[in-house]
Amino acid sequence: MRTKKQMRRNTGIWIGVVLIVLLFIGREKFNDLRDNEIRKNDEKENSSVERPEKEMQTILENGYSTWIVYWDFDTAWDEIDSCGEKLTDITMFEALYTGETDEVWLPNEMTEMIEMAKEKYQGKKRLYLSFVNDFKNEDGTYSQKDVKLLERLVKTEESRKRHVEEMIAMVKKYELDGVELDYENLKRAEHLGDSYAEFIELLYQEAEKEGLRVKVDVEYQTAQKANLPQGPEYVVMCYNLFGEGTGPGPKADREFLITCCDNYVNQKNVTMAFSTGGFDWEEGIGCKALTERAAVELFLEKCGENGTQNRDEKSGCVWFHYTEDGKSHEVWYADAVTLNYWKQVVKGQGYERIAIWRMNGNDLSTLQKVIKDGVIYEKEE
Repeated sequence: MRTKKQMRRNTGIWIGVVLIVLLFIGREKFNDLRDNEIRKNDEKENSSVERPEKEMQTILENGYSTWIVYWDFDTAWDEIDSCGEKLTDITMFEALYTGETDEVWLPNEMTEMIEMAKEKYQGKKRLYLSFVNDFKNEDGTYSQKDVKLLERLVKTEESRKRHVEEMIAMVKKYELDGVELDYENLKRAEHLGDSYAEFIELLYQEAEKEGLRVKVDVEYQTAQKANLPQGPEYVVMCYNLFGEGTGPGPKADREFLITCCDNYVNQKNVTMAFSTGGFDWEEGIGCKALTERAAVELFLEKCGENGTQNRDEKSGCVWFHYTEDGKSHEVWYADAVTLNYWKQVVKGQGYERIAIWRMNGNDLSTLQKVIKDGVIYEKEE
């Protein structure tokens, strides 16, 4: 029979064996966990290298663009910053024309704005200079969307060549990334359709030689007035459905947006542009433009916090009434809900890229909801 001493010794041996086995199993388990963790970290590191590159490519291809204007850009920088990296392109508006030979002219505020934009965003966002068929007269007045100027600029081969060279030289002078062409009112000069298309093609060819990008702003019906060449990015102005010269209503609605999309179905490189803010129509007078912030402030001033605003089903726009000095007013404007609805409509038609006219006067939360936190869609193959 075993003594108590022998039994204690045997028990100790078994406990030791068990501990050794447990330690061995624990070490193997630890090694497995460690190896799994290392593998997960490796996979995470690899995906973090590849994913941003893919995401950035998607953003650059399908990102958002906007404009800043030389006469109203005091809060534009904060608004641009609120959009985040999904805002990829900024166009500086505008270079116009003056003098007997229609030379390009930049107001002093414009050159100041260009330098500020370069200081803040060069190398981070693509910067464009917009050329517009506006003319500064000798008396200091302006002729906007001047059809006669448009004809002088694009009618002959000589004039097209001269003005393309002038545009490219100015963009290179300011070390910008691209040219934007904003020649409007072609509907009043349909005889220039072929010359206008040739002008665009020449601009694209010459800009490409210099490594410059080209955007062309077009009205919703321009594609029906001119045989537009492939190559440039066409920015379709999906607004002005209601505004100056009309009664109250939205800048765009679903039906109008679908028409804009249908008109450019044959173009390969298209961006759909929406306009922020809205208008205040005064009975018997006409309308004046309002930014989004101004419209909200006007509503609170005239209607109060408990006042009634309405949401138009066809456009997604907000509208309200108020009375001042016995005159009835009707205000229509776009907010974040509106802009996201418009995005949804054009996306449904196969268009992914969006431009916003323009910075300054927008609620920062609207820009964040529409651009920064908005979805960038990859086109399906």
